[in-house]
Amino acid sequence: MVSRSTQKDKDFGVQVKEVRTEHKKSRREVAERLGLSQQQLEKYENGDNRIAAGKLVEIAEALDVDFIELVPKNLLEVDNIDNLAIYLWKKLSITNKKAVINVMREMKN
Repeated sequence: MVSRSTQKDKDFGVQVKEVRTEHKKSRREVAERLGLSQQQLEKYENGDNRIAAGKLVEIAEALDVDFIELVPKNLLEVDNIDNLAIYLWKKLSITNKKAVINVMREMKN
């Protein structure tokens, strides 16, 4: 049975491409780190081929990012506040993380 890619597969692919370009990494560079052809990585990024969960973890490692950065933003909706908090936390600088912790300490009192 052939499994066809879904809209969520396409969303993951778009996010992979977005993160790759944000981090100024070429498709060739990332493909080489993954042991893939550039064409295969392009198929992932276009959503033509589904990306296995394990491969997403490998892609995150090849991009030197946390896995959560590869999760499409539409899947990190405000309804799932824990996922959103983790995603945003990963984006903060150490200085801002310390500031947030201080605010949280004050809020719990």
